[in-house]
Amino acid sequence: MKGIRLAGITGPLGRPVRVIFLVIAILLLAVYCRTARAANWYVRDGAIGSETGADWENAYTALPSILNRGDTYYIADGTYGAVTIDTPESGSSYIYIKKASATDHGTDAGWDNAYGDGVAAFTSIFIDTGYVEIDGSYGKLASDMPGYVPYGITMKMYANPATSNKAIIRLGQNSGPADHITLRHMEAAFTNTPFISSEWNRGWDIVDGYGDSWTIDYFWGHHAGDVIIGNQGIGNYQTITNSVLEKSGIAELSNPQGEHSEIIPARGTNFVFKNNIVRDWASTGGIILFAETTNRNWLFTGNVFTQTGYMGKIGEANGVLNGLSASVNDNITIVNNTFVNMNRNANIMSMGTNTNVTIKNNVFDNCSSDNGGAISIVGNVKDYNFYRNVTGQHTEEHKQTVTSTSSSLVAPWSGDYHLKYATKAGDPSVGTLYGIDPDGKTRGLDGIWDRGAFEFSGSLPPPSLIPNPPTGIRVE
Repeated sequence: MKGIRLAGITGPLGRPVRVIFLVIAILLLAVYCRTARAANWYVRDGAIGSETGADWENAYTALPSILNRGDTYYIADGTYGAVTIDTPESGSSYIYIKKASATDHGTDAGWDNAYGDGVAAFTSIFIDTGYVEIDGSYGKLASDMPGYVPYGITMKMYANPATSNKAIIRLGQNSGPADHITLRHMEAAFTNTPFISSEWNRGWDIVDGYGDSWTIDYFWGHHAGDVIIGNQGIGNYQTITNSVLEKSGIAELSNPQGEHSEIIPARGTNFVFKNNIVRDWASTGGIILFAETTNRNWLFTGNVFTQTGYMGKIGEANGVLNGLSASVNDNITIVNNTFVNMNRNANIMSMGTNTNVTIKNNVFDNCSSDNGGAISIVGNVKDYNFYRNVTGQHTEEHKQTVTSTSSSLVAPWSGDYHLKYATKAGDPSVGTLYGIDPDGKTRGLDGIWDRGAFEFSGSLPPPSLIPNPPTGIRVE
């Protein structure tokens, strides 16, 4: 092989090869050293060992006040109270907090599967630093919905009426913004009796804070006195997916502070809101784009917006997805969502100064304003939407209007928002970014890209096919 050269590499012992091997060795050593430095720690309510956190027998009984960057803290079932995470940042090194389960619990030393089949319960979590990931490991949807799975981490709190401006989860504020935060498989709610004005109000939020690069995934936030996610001065790259955000709001007439409430009072740029269920809001509205900054590059797809009657007939001033009169919004995309059973104010993007608003391939089923009044759906590009029992005039070239008295969805009052039948073809030119529905089905495989959040007859992605090894081949 002496003298053979390939792309400038000499073998087998030429200098270029030795240099490459040296570089590879250095890179592998760096990866090894980084891995070697990362450690797992264990937290278990009621542990009676040495409390070193080294294994499940000697687990911490609560999260330490100082957490090591790059390490993972596994948490067993139990009750852990209020937690503050404020370990200073170190570059982009994360703190990982993970609910232990039978299949993912780190060491087996001292482990019992009974530690990982329930809930790690907190009252609140305040994060005053960046680069933190909290993962409950399991949990999805709401408890009254088909397919519900209980959550591995829960946070429930009684909102003291004598105290205002509190939250269950606070991100940032004391020492600045909290950037690069991931919350996954978590449930958070207030436990107060709904609609008692002396209890269920006064600015209590599920999540409150500000920062950059948040990911909230498989999150159930409900029974907020004010808002589900209050992003005060939020930054870039916010992603909320596969979550249920619901039961938020105080009507001004019943609230002694005149509280304005929303599911999300939103502001910022580069926001993805995908495959979520948004239910039951009151007062100002559902998702409201605020006016302190230009809200730019917001994407809504695969979501269901609905009212179940839980909030009664409390009115909303602005609508389901809208701005304020002084809002400035640009490049807002609302594609393949379902809006169903909204009987108070279903307005969409009708307020503020709005440019480059696209509203396509959505289902509007049984939607009106207060007392059956017309709703306003405003987009610079609005087409290929489906309407059944919707008030108002909605002029579109490819509009589909259905006059049936029964819902186009399977059982929306019971949480099944799938289509009963295929719609007319939507517009597939919106692109592959919108091509997978919340069930993981590919839109348009049957030749029809259905309108709405859920594809009617798409199929799940095919399994990976690995061919059998060849036979009858001999190498000499």
